[in-house]
Amino acid sequence: GIDYHELAEKQKAEQESSSKMPGSQQANMINTGPSMMSKQDIAIMKAAKMKMAINNAVNKVIAEEEAKLDNKLEKLSRMNEDDLAELRAKRLEDLKKKQMQRSKW
Repeated sequence: GIDYHELAEKQKAEQESSSKMPGSQQANMINTGPSMMSKQDIAIMKAAKMKMAINNAVNKVIAEEEAKLDNKLEKLSRMNEDDLAELRAKRLEDLKKKQMQRSKW
């Protein structure tokens, strides 16, 4: 197996020796165990996860709206001439009511 204590000690010794070197540019690192990730890498990962979550949420909303539209289209396709005439009459009545309200203003 892997001796994580020994590995951590080795990493610590390497970090101390590299930080003692003058002029060395060491990236800000976060100890995540055997592998090391920079703060920039972590920020990139967080941004990617956020983007994925947003995409999933948007896709869910789009799927729901698409289902609603599909239901409306199905309902309209099943209508006969009498249903359509009734729908037109109702729409015309609504438009007349709106026009009356506008004229009162």
